[in-house]
Amino acid sequence: MINILDYILYKEHKEYISKTAIVLDKHREHEVIKDLEWYFIELQKFEKANNIDINDTVNQWLAFINNDRRYIDMAITKNKVLKEAKEDYNYLTGEAEERRLQDLRERWEMDRISENNYCERRGEKKGEKRGKKLGEQSIIKSLFKNNMSPSEIAEKTGIKLAEVLKIVSN
Repeated sequence: MINILDYILYKEHKEYISKTAIVLDKHREHEVIKDLEWYFIELQKFEKANNIDINDTVNQWLAFINNDRRYIDMAITKNKVLKEAKEDYNYLTGEAEERRLQDLRERWEMDRISENNYCERRGEKKGEKRGKKLGEQSIIKSLFKNNMSPSEIAEKTGIKLAEVLKIVSN
């Protein structure tokens, strides 16, 4: 178990990482659970430490967690996963957050324009279809008024007789 502390727990020790074990109260030499280790990492001690080995992966992550400017740039050059974590962190905070919000606004605007264009095209097709239907109705009524029979109109226009009868009866 790892405990990252933003305070000093063990004032008497200078190490910033302490490993503990669960032992019996009266028999300190007997470790109760051998597979369970407890680590206490004291960030305030890490900040004050000199000569930190930045090649050590734990120290690289501590520099990142603590946002320690002395070591963080060096740490991300040595640790690919840490570099990705820093990029993700920058994306989610600060100026990157503004860029992300702008990107989301732009996507929303593009979606809105696309939806409007789709609706316009759909409306135009419906309008064309309705206009064609009104034109057909006008032609059928005109032919009927000029003494053409509904069956002749159906034959000449290719429109079903039932549809022609429906139009001329209105």
